[in-house]
Amino acid sequence: MLSDEDRNVKSSCIAALGRLGNDNPEMVTRLVTLLDDNNYSVRCGIAEVLGRIGNASIEVVTELLSLLSDNKWSVRFGAVEALGQLGNADPEIMTGLVPMLGDEESLVRYGAAKVFGQLGQANLEVVSILLSLLNDEDRNVRSSAAEALAKLGHANPEVVSILLSFLGDKYPRLTDAASALTQLSKTSDIICPEVVQWLKQNANHDEIGSAIDCLW
Repeated sequence: MLSDEDRNVKSSCIAALGRLGNDNPEMVTRLVTLLDDNNYSVRCGIAEVLGRIGNASIEVVTELLSLLSDNKWSVRFGAVEALGQLGNADPEIMTGLVPMLGDEESLVRYGAAKVFGQLGQANLEVVSILLSLLNDEDRNVRSSAAEALAKLGHANPEVVSILLSFLGDKYPRLTDAASALTQLSKTSDIICPEVVQWLKQNANHDEIGSAIDCLW
Protein backbone atom coordinates (compact mmCIF):
# COMPACT_ATOMS: atom_id res chain seq x y z
CA MET A 1 0.00 0.00 0.00
CA LEU A 2 2.97 2.31 0.45
CA SER A 3 3.50 1.98 -3.28
CA ASP A 4 -0.10 2.83 -4.15
CA GLU A 5 -0.41 5.70 -6.63
CA ASP A 6 -3.41 7.09 -4.78
CA ARG A 7 -2.20 9.80 -2.40
CA ASN A 8 -4.98 9.20 0.12
CA VAL A 9 -4.32 5.47 0.30
CA LYS A 10 -0.61 6.06 0.76
CA SER A 11 -1.18 8.70 3.44
CA SER A 12 -3.59 6.45 5.33
CA CYS A 13 -1.04 3.64 5.29
CA ILE A 14 1.69 5.96 6.59
CA ALA A 15 -0.59 7.20 9.38
CA ALA A 16 -1.42 3.62 10.37
CA LEU A 17 2.26 2.71 10.56
CA GLY A 18 2.83 5.73 12.78
CA ARG A 19 0.15 4.59 15.21
CA LEU A 20 1.72 1.14 15.36
CA GLY A 21 5.09 2.65 16.29
CA ASN A 22 6.90 -0.27 14.67
CA ASP A 23 10.60 0.44 14.16
CA ASN A 24 11.24 -2.64 12.05
CA PRO A 25 14.40 -1.82 10.04
CA GLU A 26 12.88 -2.98 6.77
CA MET A 27 9.82 -0.79 7.26
CA VAL A 28 11.94 2.22 8.26
CA THR A 29 14.07 1.80 5.14
CA ARG A 30 10.92 1.65 3.01
CA LEU A 31 9.60 4.83 4.58
CA VAL A 32 12.90 6.62 4.01
CA THR A 33 12.80 5.80 0.29
CA LEU A 34 9.46 7.61 0.07
CA LEU A 35 10.79 10.87 1.48
CA ASP A 36 11.33 12.08 -2.07
CA ASP A 37 7.69 11.47 -2.98
CA ASN A 38 6.25 14.12 -5.31
CA ASN A 39 3.40 14.80 -2.92
CA TYR A 40 4.39 17.06 -0.04
CA SER A 41 1.73 15.65 2.31
CA VAL A 42 3.33 12.21 1.94
CA ARG A 43 6.79 13.61 2.73
CA CYS A 44 5.38 15.44 5.72
CA GLY A 45 3.53 12.36 6.97
CA ILE A 46 6.61 10.16 6.72
CA ALA A 47 8.74 12.70 8.62
CA GLU A 48 6.13 12.70 11.40
CA VAL A 49 6.09 8.90 11.55
CA LEU A 50 9.88 8.62 11.63
CA GLY A 51 10.00 11.05 14.53
CA ARG A 52 7.32 9.14 16.40
CA ILE A 53 9.09 5.82 15.85
CA GLY A 54 12.30 7.30 17.25
CA ASN A 55 14.73 5.59 14.92
CA ALA A 56 17.84 7.80 15.02
CA SER A 57 19.91 5.85 12.51
CA ILE A 58 22.34 7.73 10.27
CA GLU A 59 20.09 7.00 7.30
CA VAL A 60 17.02 8.50 8.95
CA VAL A 61 18.82 11.56 10.34
CA THR A 62 20.47 12.28 6.98
CA GLU A 63 17.15 12.18 5.13
CA LEU A 64 15.36 14.30 7.73
CA LEU A 65 18.11 16.90 7.53
CA SER A 66 17.67 17.02 3.76
CA LEU A 67 13.97 17.82 4.26
CA LEU A 68 14.92 21.02 6.10
CA SER A 69 15.46 22.57 2.67
CA ASP A 70 12.13 21.34 1.25
CA ASN A 71 10.16 23.99 -0.65
CA LYS A 72 7.05 23.27 1.43
CA TRP A 73 7.02 24.80 4.91
CA SER A 74 4.86 22.00 6.32
CA VAL A 75 7.53 19.46 5.32
CA ARG A 76 10.28 21.58 6.88
CA PHE A 77 8.21 21.84 10.06
CA GLY A 78 7.60 18.09 10.08
CA ALA A 79 11.33 17.43 9.71
CA VAL A 80 12.17 19.86 12.53
CA GLU A 81 9.68 18.20 14.87
CA ALA A 82 10.89 14.73 13.92
CA LEU A 83 14.52 15.63 14.64
CA GLY A 84 13.45 16.96 18.02
CA GLN A 85 11.56 13.76 18.83
CA LEU A 86 14.65 11.70 18.06
CA GLY A 87 16.32 13.45 21.02
CA ASN A 88 19.68 13.40 19.29
CA ALA A 89 21.83 16.49 19.96
CA ASP A 90 24.44 15.50 17.38
CA PRO A 91 26.41 18.56 16.15
CA GLU A 92 25.29 17.90 12.57
CA ILE A 93 21.65 18.03 13.62
CA MET A 94 22.15 21.18 15.68
CA THR A 95 23.92 22.88 12.77
CA GLY A 96 21.15 21.89 10.39
CA LEU A 97 18.47 23.29 12.70
CA VAL A 98 20.05 26.74 13.12
CA PRO A 99 18.78 28.16 9.79
CA MET A 100 15.27 27.04 10.70
CA LEU A 101 15.23 29.67 13.45
CA GLY A 102 15.16 32.24 10.67
CA ASP A 103 12.70 30.45 8.37
CA GLU A 104 10.16 32.61 6.58
CA GLU A 105 7.33 30.56 8.04
CA SER A 106 6.58 31.34 11.68
CA LEU A 107 5.56 27.76 12.53
CA VAL A 108 8.98 26.50 11.43
CA ARG A 109 10.71 29.13 13.59
CA TYR A 110 8.48 28.12 16.49
CA GLY A 111 9.32 24.44 16.01
CA ALA A 112 13.06 25.04 15.76
CA ALA A 113 13.16 27.12 18.94
CA LYS A 114 11.14 24.45 20.73
CA VAL A 115 13.55 21.71 19.61
CA PHE A 116 16.62 23.56 20.87
CA GLY A 117 14.92 23.79 24.25
CA GLN A 118 14.04 20.08 24.15
CA LEU A 119 17.55 19.01 23.22
CA GLY A 120 19.00 21.22 25.94
CA GLN A 121 22.04 22.29 23.97
CA ALA A 122 22.85 25.54 22.20
CA ASN A 123 25.95 27.54 21.39
CA LEU A 124 26.26 31.32 21.65
CA GLU A 125 25.01 31.76 18.07
CA VAL A 126 21.78 29.94 18.87
CA VAL A 127 21.29 31.82 22.14
CA SER A 128 21.75 35.09 20.26
CA ILE A 129 19.13 34.09 17.67
CA LEU A 130 16.72 32.95 20.37
CA LEU A 131 17.10 36.34 22.03
CA SER A 132 16.24 38.06 18.76
CA LEU A 133 13.16 35.84 18.42
CA LEU A 134 11.79 37.33 21.63
CA ASN A 135 10.91 40.25 19.34
CA ASP A 136 9.32 38.06 16.67
CA GLU A 137 6.00 39.24 15.27
CA ASP A 138 4.43 35.86 16.04
CA ARG A 139 3.38 35.20 19.62
CA ASN A 140 4.02 31.46 19.46
CA VAL A 141 7.57 32.05 18.23
CA ARG A 142 8.24 34.50 21.08
CA SER A 143 6.84 32.06 23.61
CA SER A 144 8.85 29.14 22.21
CA ALA A 145 12.06 31.19 22.23
CA ALA A 146 11.50 32.31 25.83
CA GLU A 147 10.79 28.74 26.93
CA ALA A 148 13.88 27.47 25.10
CA LEU A 149 16.10 30.04 26.80
CA ALA A 150 14.68 29.01 30.15
CA LYS A 151 15.22 25.29 29.50
CA LEU A 152 18.76 25.99 28.31
CA GLY A 153 19.40 27.73 31.62
CA HIS A 154 20.95 30.81 30.04
CA ALA A 155 20.53 33.25 32.89
CA ASN A 156 23.28 35.55 31.63
CA PRO A 157 22.79 39.32 32.11
CA GLU A 158 21.69 39.91 28.51
CA VAL A 159 18.97 37.26 28.62
CA VAL A 160 17.71 38.42 32.02
CA SER A 161 17.76 42.08 30.96
CA ILE A 162 15.68 41.44 27.85
CA LEU A 163 13.19 39.25 29.69
CA LEU A 164 12.81 41.85 32.43
CA SER A 165 12.14 44.57 29.85
CA PHE A 166 9.25 42.46 28.54
CA LEU A 167 7.59 42.51 31.97
CA GLY A 168 6.61 46.07 31.15
CA ASP A 169 4.97 44.97 27.93
CA LYS A 170 1.37 43.95 27.42
CA TYR A 171 0.03 40.43 27.08
CA PRO A 172 1.12 38.02 25.69
CA ARG A 173 4.79 39.00 25.70
CA LEU A 174 4.55 39.79 29.42
CA THR A 175 3.33 36.29 30.25
CA ASP A 176 5.97 34.68 28.04
CA ALA A 177 8.74 36.60 29.79
CA ALA A 178 7.33 35.89 33.25
CA SER A 179 7.16 32.18 32.44
CA ALA A 180 10.78 32.14 31.27
CA LEU A 181 12.00 34.05 34.33
CA THR A 182 10.12 31.72 36.65
CA GLN A 183 11.73 28.74 34.94
CA LEU A 184 15.19 30.31 35.14
CA SER A 185 14.75 31.10 38.83
CA LYS A 186 14.71 27.36 39.55
CA THR A 187 18.36 27.04 38.52
CA SER A 188 19.75 30.53 39.09
CA ASP A 189 19.95 32.60 42.27
CA ILE A 190 20.25 35.90 40.40
CA ILE A 191 16.72 35.94 38.98
CA CYS A 192 14.64 36.76 42.08
CA PRO A 193 16.83 39.72 43.19
CA GLU A 194 16.78 41.09 39.63
CA VAL A 195 12.99 40.76 39.41
CA VAL A 196 12.50 42.46 42.78
CA GLN A 197 14.79 45.29 41.70
CA TRP A 198 12.87 45.71 38.45
CA LEU A 199 9.54 45.83 40.30
CA LYS A 200 10.86 48.52 42.64
CA GLN A 201 12.16 50.62 39.77
CA ASN A 202 8.91 50.26 37.82
CA ALA A 203 6.41 50.52 40.67
CA ASN A 204 4.34 53.10 38.77
CA HIS A 205 4.32 51.24 35.48
CA ASP A 206 0.88 50.65 33.94
CA GLU A 207 1.48 46.89 33.68
CA ILE A 208 3.07 46.38 37.10
CA GLY A 209 0.00 44.62 38.49
CA SER A 210 -0.10 42.22 35.57
CA ALA A 211 3.62 41.53 35.91
CA ILE A 212 3.21 40.64 39.59
CA ASP A 213 0.24 38.39 38.83
CA CYS A 214 2.22 36.52 36.17
CA LEU A 215 5.28 36.08 38.35
CA TRP A 216 3.45 34.81 41.40
